[in-house]
Amino acid sequence: MSVEIPISAYTESKKLLLEKEEGYRRKVEIRAVGIEEAVIQRVIKNKEIQSKLINIVKKLKGKRELDIYTDGLLVVENGGNREGKKMGIGWIVASNDSNKNSISFKSRIADWPSSTRAELDAIWTALLAAPSESKVRIYSDSNAAIEGIQGFKSRMNIRNMFKTKNRSLINQIIDCCRTKNIDLELIKVKSHSMNH
Repeated sequence: MSVEIPISAYTESKKLLLEKEEGYRRKVEIRAVGIEEAVIQRVIKNKEIQSKLINIVKKLKGKRELDIYTDGLLVVENGGNREGKKMGIGWIVASNDSNKNSISFKSRIADWPSSTRAELDAIWTALLAAPSESKVRIYSDSNAAIEGIQGFKSRMNIRNMFKTKNRSLINQIIDCCRTKNIDLELIKVKSHSMNH
């Protein structure tokens, strides 16, 4: 339906105005993402890391059980009169199929240097990439990280939660497992053992 009555603010009729507007319409594409990708986009701000984790999500799609070996690293460098600390994280998905390329992730992290925090970050990123509704066994050499996660789950008192070191990161781990319905098992391994 078109109106032929001139509008006072315009010198053209409404019909011509509608025809011009047709040329300005844009196609909008809406893409629904899975829960794994949505969680990554919500909590990881760095686009490069988002992309790496989302690519791993696609490779792990459909897996119901995963064995993941994690490691965090804190390096203290003494340079002259200045001390610098660097942290790195990494993990690998164990596979019985020797023909397949291994699925792994590594990254550097910043702020609040601690070996426990590095290990917790490794565990968190591994869980971000893990499929929903899966059983995940995390093999870690950090007793402090394992006890921190397990202890945080059992603390119902808000006061005790605020006393917990790395509480925001541990809370992210627990929230990720809850959101994606991941059955998490934490297993302590000897530091840098080759039992994989």
